[in-house]
Amino acid sequence: RAVLEIGSWNDDDSLGTRRVYVYDSAAFPFHQAELYHQFHDYQGQCRQQLLNTRRLREVKCLSELVATLQSPIVIVILCIIALFG
Repeated sequence: RAVLEIGSWNDDDSLGTRRVYVYDSAAFPFHQAELYHQFHDYQGQCRQQLLNTRRLREVKCLSELVATLQSPIVIVILCIIALFG
């Protein structure tokens, strides 16, 4: 059985435990992040179902490709390729 606990802003990770944090949505409102950060089901079924039922919406954030290209590691790799390519 899972144990329900009142959530706060600095809870420990509950991965591997039977602890489930319950948050007051008035104190901790939902803020949707970029969809590519929230969904890694590469078939897109879960994501698309939530979009179709309007439980989630597309947000006006950088696309995954643009965000990836802005990664410092990607920039360094591209610079190395340009210099030594």
